[in-house]
Amino acid sequence: AARMLFGQSELAEGLRSRVRRVAPLETEVLVSGAPGTGISKVAEVIHLMSPRGQGAFVKRPAAGLTPDGFADLCREAAGGSLYLDEIAALPSETQYAMLEALEQGLEARVLVGSVADLAEEAARGRFLPDLFYRLDVMRVRIPALLERPEDIPVLFSHYVAQAAEQAGIAAPNIPQEHLAA
Repeated sequence: AARMLFGQSELAEGLRSRVRRVAPLETEVLVSGAPGTGISKVAEVIHLMSPRGQGAFVKRPAAGLTPDGFADLCREAAGGSLYLDEIAALPSETQYAMLEALEQGLEARVLVGSVADLAEEAARGRFLPDLFYRLDVMRVRIPALLERPEDIPVLFSHYVAQAAEQAGIAAPNIPQEHLAA
């Protein structure tokens, strides 16, 4: 978790600790956070740290997914994990199919991500409440950078180094005043 989820703040360490606790379990996981916080990355880390980590990690958007498409993805992810991004956008007929499949048992672990408040979506009738409760067995909330500004220089340095590596150049030395800004 420390190699893939960056930050030095208490909140970043809390996120890594939560991921370590959730990963070995076989339950469904709801990963939530603000846009751009890395919801799908956290889901992938949970998968990689789990007993299913050597299996497939199938990642798809929930929007427009049909019941048959969901069944196909479950077969593709058997022995591994299925991650559905923006689960609040899952069509209602697929929500019912997903609930039924979860109740019958799947050969894939289901991880879902959402920037929307899924509890509120369920309370307003825009998301199937029974499915929400089924998916909310384990929740991992990613704190926004606004809550942990001390992690911004760490993340910035990491992504600059990653971009330099991809470009085939040496990572630049970033002056402290730039990081402070």
